[in-house]
Amino acid sequence: MSDRELPRVVNEAEAARILGVARRTLQDWRFRGVGPRYIAYSRRSVRYRVSDLLEYMERCVRTSTSDPGPRPER
Repeated sequence: MSDRELPRVVNEAEAARILGVARRTLQDWRFRGVGPRYIAYSRRSVRYRVSDLLEYMERCVRTSTSDPGPRPER
């Protein structure tokens, strides 16, 4: 599925599928304040912009196990 075929906003199950993680992992990341940005319409209605998911995946790319990745913005 190409980027152009994806909807702009997806639910939690679809976001988990795109990232290749469990829904529970996304829930844990939200609780801990890590992971991709998300939209919370309410406590039970969470959505993810596909652009944020793709951006998150790019930030997770590493070249080796010793690569710490980019420093967090302050």
